[in-house]
Amino acid sequence: MTSSHSRLASLGRGLGLLATLAGVAGAVGLFVYLVLPYVSVSPSGVSLVDRGGLGAENAPTVAFWAGVLAVLALLVWNAVVDEALGALGALAVLVAFFAFLTGFSIGGFVAPFALLTVCAALAFAGDRILGRGGRRRSGDGDGGGNGDGAAPE
Repeated sequence: MTSSHSRLASLGRGLGLLATLAGVAGAVGLFVYLVLPYVSVSPSGVSLVDRGGLGAENAPTVAFWAGVLAVLALLVWNAVVDEALGALGALAVLVAFFAFLTGFSIGGFVAPFALLTVCAALAFAGDRILGRGGRRRSGDGDGGGNGDGAAPE
């Protein structure tokens, strides 16, 4: 049965990697499609094009949210690598809420990231529930035991 537990952890790591890639791709997509069309580069510097439209006025805000999305993606990757279920669960709730709030504006860039993050958190939670997550790694200060309080075999 240990192999099924490790399969869930492997699935969680894979989904976490895909979630991170989806988050970074969403941030890049936001920047490329909603910010760069309104940026002007000249010898005097970088500025926003003054076209008077709503897109040009929202470009700095969208750039900010693209940065937030990229940071969230890196935080998810860190939680996946560390297998920190609490942090990953909190990030999954936060990202799902973020996707819900931005559903009619930038939600299309956020929703795949949110879905994959929630699925990764569920896979790690399933792994923990089925028993693998309760074990400690050797060298964690537990005296080299198997983590269940019993003597090593």
